[in-house]
Amino acid sequence: MKTPDPKTRRFMKTRQEIITAACEIIRTEGVDALSMRSLAEKVDYSPSALYKYFNSKEEIIETLRQEGWSQMESLFRRRVDSSQAPTQTLVEAAFAYLELGDLFPELYQLMFNSTVDAPADVKDVENDPRFQVLLNMIRQSVDSGEFTLPGDLSVLEYRYLAWFIMHGISMLKVSMFRNCREQFDPLAREIVRKFILFSSVSSDSNPSKSN
Repeated sequence: MKTPDPKTRRFMKTRQEIITAACEIIRTEGVDALSMRSLAEKVDYSPSALYKYFNSKEEIIETLRQEGWSQMESLFRRRVDSSQAPTQTLVEAAFAYLELGDLFPELYQLMFNSTVDAPADVKDVENDPRFQVLLNMIRQSVDSGEFTLPGDLSVLEYRYLAWFIMHGISMLKVSMFRNCREQFDPLAREIVRKFILFSSVSSDSNPSKSN
């Protein structure tokens, strides 16, 4: 792979500095405070100079959103061991999701709060490879015989339910409970663990069958 020339390296370094500054503005003041002018003040550039690196505020936000998805994929690769029992794999996947909000709260909020490229059809979401990852994990757990879906939920419905719970917890962690996350996080993780293990067929792992 060809090594970037000095000019390209400087360009990429400055882009990253702008992205870092944008994250800081969002973290301290919220996404509504982000503008090309506020960003220019943060990095000590003129607003017009920023347009050499990004065409608009929306492009910066989209870059941050894509970075968030990259970080999520990286966390899943590091945290999820597919050689484990299927139910435990689901638990680790859920914990990896929650960890994203812990490590990158600004990126997490942008990933799901932005209306840029919002789907016009739920099928667009369901067919997205990122959505399919957990869907396939759930399906494999059911097919293995180690996991039973509660009630009359389908695999797809359970996938949505898990997402609703994970997203709700993550948003609470970066908002209402952001100042007491050390207390809230263990509670949230234990609730998530029990939620998943309640569907486990194994009497050793199902908390409802250990009493």
